[in-house]
Amino acid sequence: MNDRIQLTPDELLMGRMAALIESPYGPSEDYLERYMRVTDMSLDQDTVKNLNNLTPEQHRKVRNIIRWQRIGCIVVKISETLDVSMKEALDMFYRSETCRRFHDEETGLYLQGNLYVLNDFLAEISA
Repeated sequence: MNDRIQLTPDELLMGRMAALIESPYGPSEDYLERYMRVTDMSLDQDTVKNLNNLTPEQHRKVRNIIRWQRIGCIVVKISETLDVSMKEALDMFYRSETCRRFHDEETGLYLQGNLYVLNDFLAEISA
């Protein structure tokens, strides 16, 4: 049985782009380490079961992976909704107030679903 969330190739690609954009590592990072980090973005059932045993640093890494993949999904929806390229959608999202609020844990926007975030973004650009 497959317990993994299935993402489209575009959602995976945009999630990986978000991971590279937001990477806390500089150019000196080893290529293999970066490759492994951005290609291993799934959380299997065993990992999810063990979330309570993670260190604060591991929790931060899991939150980052989830956020990056969510950004990928949101960007694909922006691209589809506005009929723009994914590159344009990625650029629009990262320059938006919605993206800033999505990254700010104080706002709680990151707790909302992807379509909620998309609707916030669409409201922002139409205002």
